[in-house]
Amino acid sequence: MTPARLRSFLAIVDSGSARAAAARLSVTESAVSASLAALHREVGMVLLERSGRGLRLTEAGTVFASYARRILGLIDESVAAAREGVAAERGRVRLGAVTTVGEYLLPGLLATFRRRYPDVEVTLD
Repeated sequence: MTPARLRSFLAIVDSGSARAAAARLSVTESAVSASLAALHREVGMVLLERSGRGLRLTEAGTVFASYARRILGLIDESVAAAREGVAAERGRVRLGAVTTVGEYLLPGLLATFRRRYPDVEVTLD
């Protein structure tokens, strides 16, 4: 089960058809259909069934769609958090200190900080 399959599944759920889902995802309709078939095999249940010209959720599909949304949300959150974590280790820090602290405590602290965060520019005023 891959995030791409979950996204294809939810695109069908949200749009009501494989054709509309394919257009939304910028892939072919056959790719969306193949993804759905693979997901049905993996889950071992039919999640969507034909209804007229479209597709509709089965009971199992309704439950699965809820979890799929949460899973994709967590994936998106984890990527954003990782990117924010990396971004937090870059940038600038401007410090001000009294003479005693600046002469005796800061040199050791700044050396440790610079080893840990080499991409952060530190200025002391």
